[in-house]
Amino acid sequence: MTVLSTGTKGHVSILYFDGTGGFHNIRHFEVSGEETVDSAHIGTIYWSANNNATWEVSRGGNTLLKLVGSGSFHFESDGIRLETDAQATANVSVALVGNLPKGGTILLKMHKKSSFTTEY
Repeated sequence: MTVLSTGTKGHVSILYFDGTGGFHNIRHFEVSGEETVDSAHIGTIYWSANNNATWEVSRGGNTLLKLVGSGSFHFESDGIRLETDAQATANVSVALVGNLPKGGTILLKMHKKSSFTTEY
């Protein structure tokens, strides 16, 4: 599990998971010392799950999606907000479930709402 990019202040973070999954607290999305991330919404998801495995995407312990096979969703460009405001402040968790052997990759583009210590 990796934060590939925290982007610029108040913009996006890219999360990458492979293998079995993991989680990130929204504080992991911050540009160090320059912003406080108040919330983050899932804007886009790309995934691949092998051998009949399923990716389960959760926020704050609530399962939002179960994804099989491979594909993508573009929630932000379609004008869809997946999470409630309360869920947007919670951890992002993903789990790859299914019979062994299982494998897969998932990439999430998170849109951040931030406050800043220094404006520019």
